[in-house]
Amino acid sequence: MFWAPELHRLDNKWYIYFSAVQKPDQAENVWHSVYVLENANEVPYVGTWTYKGQLKDTQNDHWAIDATIFQLRGTNYVWYSGHADNAQTGVQRIYISKLQSPWTPVPGRTMIAQPQYSYELNGNINEGPEILIKNGKVFLVYSANGCWTNDYKLDLLWMNEGDDPMNAASWHKLDHPVFEGSGAVQAFSPGHNSFFKSPDGTQDWLGYHAAATNTEGCGINRFFNAKVITWNPDGFPNLGGPLSSGRLLAGPSGEPGLPGGAVLANGVYEIVLQWDVLKNDCKFGFQNVGGNYYAISALSGGMMLTTKDCKNDPTTEVWLYKPTGQDCQKWLVVSHVNGEYGFTSKSANLAFDLRAGNKANGADYIVWTATYEWPQKFPLTKV
Repeated sequence: MFWAPELHRLDNKWYIYFSAVQKPDQAENVWHSVYVLENANEVPYVGTWTYKGQLKDTQNDHWAIDATIFQLRGTNYVWYSGHADNAQTGVQRIYISKLQSPWTPVPGRTMIAQPQYSYELNGNINEGPEILIKNGKVFLVYSANGCWTNDYKLDLLWMNEGDDPMNAASWHKLDHPVFEGSGAVQAFSPGHNSFFKSPDGTQDWLGYHAAATNTEGCGINRFFNAKVITWNPDGFPNLGGPLSSGRLLAGPSGEPGLPGGAVLANGVYEIVLQWDVLKNDCKFGFQNVGGNYYAISALSGGMMLTTKDCKNDPTTEVWLYKPTGQDCQKWLVVSHVNGEYGFTSKSANLAFDLRAGNKANGADYIVWTATYEWPQKFPLTKV
């Protein structure tokens, strides 16, 4: 079981920090530790990844997850959520350590935050630390409570940028959450966030996961969400509230637009040829990946429309699979009349096809020679 991977650029190399159990036969949540992979290539998705080992504090080799890295005045630090001892149960706290190399902490750590206020005691968890530096301050946003509860939310600590992050006295903790769920927009248990800049550097964006129902918590039906944040006159970030899933947003400022003549705008669409109940399993996100090719992802679960095992033969089934970026997950979208479209696999050069023209609910889909007769035509309705 791998948790919370993060990609960081340090010393002109790429590093992935992730959490995992120490032994394959251990239970899912027993003795987690943070581990490190290294890639010297300038491009992180090519080259060779080398396992560097456990990110181990030799004075505090205890349960640890959710590592993130930040640099301040030329020094690298690691934040993580962990236990105080080897009991494997109890309170999760936020710790910081100085790094002597990207995979080796300086022995000794500082506890910066622990569950304290009434709104963060459901599970006794502080986890998922993320850093934002602006306006002369360092902001640490973390997730409070158990992710499986409806109380999962974000809280914030801050210090002045010139202070020592290893000194617990430098940090000030707000006495209220800064981001929490909302039944009004059907976004529950939002948390474990990240921050990123727009391509032109003018916007700060918040990424986070949330569930569409108040019974899901951190189950498999969480969605990744993103939104622009603003800044208050006092220099603090204003995260606002979560957005409803499927809401259409303007892309980050400076992001390349759709290519000229793109057949379809990015967004969420219903693909319905025949179905009795229109729910999330009929809704798909379309993201242009160049020309008129699109990556098509299920709104429910986020998996990608893919030719099975990336095979290119006629009658190959089409299924949902984790995102890989391969050509078997890219589809040429062809516009027909009356709002109908066809999809052709980039890798197979075969069309998305309703097997044998079967209109029954739950029928199979395959790729087949493109004819764009009705078993290969699908109405798209923008959500």
